Amino acid sequence: MTNPDPQWLHDRGTWLFYLALIGFVRYSMFVLGVATDSAWTLLVIGHSVVSYWLCHCKRGSLLDFNAWNGKYDKLTYWEQVDGGRHYSNNRKFLMIVPTVL
Repeated sequence: MTNPDPQWLHDRGTWLFYLALIGFVRYSMFVLGVATDSAWTLLVIGHSVVSYWLCHCKRGSLLDFNAWNGKYDKLTYWEQVDGGRHYSNNRKFLMIVPTVL
């Protein structure tokens, strides 16, 4: 059985929600009066820091610390996505979004 933590990526509307969240943060910066170039810079840096920490630094289960009796404690979240399969649709999406930003 696979870890249920990264299974949310398979839910309907997840990619749209992720893009909408990025758009909401960018729009919030516009409303707050942040200059366009500064807003994009802050968005990219913020996205990079958060996604790096969540995907590559945080190990184990993100939602339940006692889940699976430590089976996933040595794996990063990125290694858990789609059971570690390379170039799955979810991984491609999570690589393309920062590239486009």
